Amino acid sequence: MASKLLNSNWRKDKDCNGLVTPSIKSLSSDFLRSKKRNSFILTTCDLTYLKENINYLESYENSASMLFLLCGVYFDVKEIDYCEKILWAIKIKHKFKKVIMFPFYCKKLSWITNQQKDEEIQFDYIINYIKCARFNLVSQLWTATGASKLETTIKNSATFIIDLDAEFHQDLILKFNEYYGNKNMVLSWDSTLESQINKNSAFVETLNASSIKINKDSANLKVILSHTIIKAGFMCLSPSFTSKIFLELFAAYSIGTLESPIYHRLFTFYYGDQISILHSMMDLKTLIPKEYLNKIDWIDIGTSEIVSLCRNKQACLFLPKGNALKYLKG
Repeated sequence: MASKLLNSNWRKDKDCNGLVTPSIKSLSSDFLRSKKRNSFILTTCDLTYLKENINYLESYENSASMLFLLCGVYFDVKEIDYCEKILWAIKIKHKFKKVIMFPFYCKKLSWITNQQKDEEIQFDYIINYIKCARFNLVSQLWTATGASKLETTIKNSATFIIDLDAEFHQDLILKFNEYYGNKNMVLSWDSTLESQINKNSAFVETLNASSIKINKDSANLKVILSHTIIKAGFMCLSPSFTSKIFLELFAAYSIGTLESPIYHRLFTFYYGDQISILHSMMDLKTLIPKEYLNKIDWIDIGTSEIVSLCRNKQACLFLPKGNALKYLKG
């Protein structure tokens, strides 16, 4: 697989240089007109995954949460003309009101995948791109809702980025605001995976450490990679200077810029979203003044009773472990 990726023709084709930014086809007018549009939950998937896991959206529709859940559904450019009809039929069938599905696409991604003869590589590229898209779509959604003009904290305008199969047990926003309402960004990490990180210090202080941690207590050599400790399945951002810089950095790492070599685009790797988060945060530490860094916080989903990897009745949000593996074939 590695040799196939390294020898992919599109990596050497200058004609493919350019942006692979996701494009939103349309957004619900009900959502855009709502006074509650400045705070919402965002997830992404493709149509197959949506249909196979529609029960999670049904569960959210019946939950106590009052936020809109925006579900971006990826469509190939060949399908974009009839994608809205498909999503409208699903909305009517399941009587969604809080769940807002919207189609997005990327012409350049379709070109890239069409260059691959191996179907597994095509599949992996698309899935990894979709996982990164939940971060890369935020700026467009803020522009559409008018939130991009704001400079505010999570208490006043919050965008929660989650996995589609997250389970809501209580109203997330009330409890989250109690602890993190005055922040601009809250990222998640899992202390159950850490090895030699000092548990008595803030996790953000480890971002300058080596990306490889060796667990010397293990009978077998065990390597802990920092990007696996940072989790992409939960993040909260508010429209702010700090969040906007982070999103620009994330886009540069995950999908590249006009100036960057195409082979640097991390969406081609399975952990591309987590690696992009890690490197963006490392850069952010050196780019912005300390007063902005103080607006960033971390939530340990390995121990938290707000967002948890454990099925805790008191937790507002349950994130099943290993949920990303459901994206894979087999």
